[in-house]
Formats: sequence, C-alpha cells, structure tokens
Amino acid sequence: MFPDTKSTPSETRVLMGSIHLRRGSVLLAWFLVVLFALISLYSLYQMNLLGLLPGSVSWDEVSLFAYTNPFESARGVIPVTGLLPEPAIQHTFVDEFTLDTGDWSALQGKVSIRDGALELSPNWLSEGGMAVWNLPETLLTSAFIFSADLTTDARAFQRFGLVINAMPDGSGLLLIIEPDTGKAAIYQRSGKTYTSLSDWQTAPTLLPALNPNRIEVECNARSVLLRINGVDAATAAAPLPCNEGQIGAFVLTPGLRIRVDKISLSTTQ
Repeated sequence: MFPDTKSTPSETRVLMGSIHLRRGSVLLAWFLVVLFALISLYSLYQMNLLGLLPGSVSWDEVSLFAYTNPFESARGVIPVTGLLPEPAIQHTFVDEFTLDTGDWSALQGKVSIRDGALELSPNWLSEGGMAVWNLPETLLTSAFIFSADLTTDARAFQRFGLVINAMPDGSGLLLIIEPDTGKAAIYQRSGKTYTSLSDWQTAPTLLPALNPNRIEVECNARSVLLRINGVDAATAAAPLPCNEGQIGAFVLTPGLRIRVDKISLSTTQ
C-alpha cells in the first residue's frame, strides 16, 4: 500500500514560505550586486577627478556632478597622469677658504686668504678688482643660486658685489651694492661700458660698512634676481645664459678692499 501523498495544510504553508524565502534571497543578492557596481563606478569617477587614473578630465564632460566640485569655475581640460613629477636634484658647493687661493683667479687686482676669508683688493689706488671662482664648467648649470657674505672696512664711497657671466677682460653681469647709500643695482659691463639692467634703488635690508651683507644671486634662463640679507632687492632679464662665463666678486671703487666669506653655489638638475 502506497503512502498518502496528499499534503496537509501546515505542510503547504511551510513549502510556500520556503519558496518566498528563496525569492527574497535572490532579490537581495541582485540588489547587493547592483549596489556594489554603482559604488565601484562612482569610486572610479572620483579617482579620475583626483588624478589617480591616466587620461584627462574636462569639467564640461562631467557637468552632471559639477555641484560637488569646488573647482567648478576652473573650466578646461586638466591633464592627469597619475604620476608625481620627479624631485629636482640639488647640489651645493662651498669654499671655506681654509687652504690657499688656488680655486680663485684675479682678473683685476689681487686676492689673498686671511682669517678664513678671501680678500680682494686693487693693485693700484686708481682701479678696482675682480676675482672669479675656478669651478669646473660642468658644475655651473643653467640655473643656480650663488651667495656670499661681503664686508668692507671703508666708510666712504663703496661700490662692490657679485659677478656672473664674468669674462677674462673683466666684462660680466654685475650685481652691485652701495652700503654707504643703502642702494643696489644690476649692470652689464662690457670693457669700460656699463649698461643698466636694473637701475639704482633703495635696499632697506642693506647694512652699513663693517657689517657683513649676505648677497645672493638667483639666475635662470629668463631672469636674474639680487637678494640682500634674505630680501629681494632688484631683478632684471638675463641677457646671457647663467652658466656662460664665470662667477665671482668684484670691486668698482678704486682702492677699496672687501672680504668674501661663506661663499656657496647651489645648482639644480
């Protein structure tokens, strides 16, 4: 005798509940899949805006979300590489003047080492002087910062400074200070001809005689900047590449002696 296959009402209710439970599980699974896909797409969109994906982003292309973008006013195509630029390699060279004058040449006047500093003085009372730092050509790049402490014990008319683009005949780009008047200028000298690139102007941070002044020259392909004791004092267009010629110090005032100390050259590659 076969068993009775008719379901009781309670068994039918259990079966129907099981079917509804399975349907609910399937719908929940689909809902989670769709939600995950939407979250993933939104994350990729945000990564693209932040530059974490290669390509480019135009704010016009994503105007639907423009209200969430704080830079919405900066329209245009923004390049996105996903890579940070390689850091520049900086090299610094110093001369502490502990040995002799072998690293320096006098184009005019004479140089000597005394008490850990370079002294530049004229041969005669009727002329000034210029000394250059004999650096290998490969060390002087097309962009650099050249600085030194300059001091004079003269209290009268004083005119001296740092030089770049120096040539054997004494030509070069002169970054000049006058501690007695508190002024500075940038001039191009060719032989005995002087051409103003940035005329005389007051330099508030320039200290009077007997005080060392930190003079800094920042040169690149476009401009030359004169900085005095950490403050910009004068700027001019660069007439020549920064690394054409040599760098050093000069005196324009006849009979004036200056001390050059804590000299430094910083180059970037």
